[in-house]
Amino acid sequence: MTAGPRSVPPSPPEPDGGFSFVGNLLCVDFVNTEVMRQGAPFDRLGDVEDLLRWARAAGVVDEAALRQLPADWRTSRPAGRLLADAKALRALLRSAVEALAAGGPLPADLVPAINHALAAGASTLRLERRGGTYATVREVLDPSPAALLAPIAESAAWLLEHGDHALLRRCENGACIRFFYDTTKNRRRRWCSMDGCGSRAKAAAYYRRRKSAGA
Repeated sequence: MTAGPRSVPPSPPEPDGGFSFVGNLLCVDFVNTEVMRQGAPFDRLGDVEDLLRWARAAGVVDEAALRQLPADWRTSRPAGRLLADAKALRALLRSAVEALAAGGPLPADLVPAINHALAAGASTLRLERRGGTYATVREVLDPSPAALLAPIAESAAWLLEHGDHALLRRCENGACIRFFYDTTKNRRRRWCSMDGCGSRAKAAAYYRRRKSAGA
């Protein structure tokens, strides 16, 4: 996994409330776990199990690491603290993404929060041979659940240091609160997902044209 733009194709939200990855940056996809549903904000991270499911879907952790968790960990106090820390980080990242997209000032406590999350993911690099090729992989030194916030923080750090903030945008659907980092060739992306908000916008425009022609 890299901290910079992801190559995952934009996907619409799953109808059962599953996760969508339309942001092109891990930290933006994390912010996008808050969505609008039936006109009201909806948090897809309802409990720590949701957080772990998102982390697995995002490629932050793998199934093998999750199987190593004690059977009663999900109902433990550390699990509750991890969920609270994740939501606190997400709130700061949302404020930061909104500020960057609008050209406003960043939250004063953003950098300390990012550094705190980075510290939980202390890691080392290891070179592996895979057949006739080589791959450098990152190995977390302390594989505790709290370390899953580190890649999110690393992505946010990349955005602040290297990202083109003009490419960070909010979906143009006024009823949507998702953001994306525009990596399209012409840099004219307007919607979080063409299969979702884009299709609805096109359908609404078509309906208006038909209604106007009929009038």
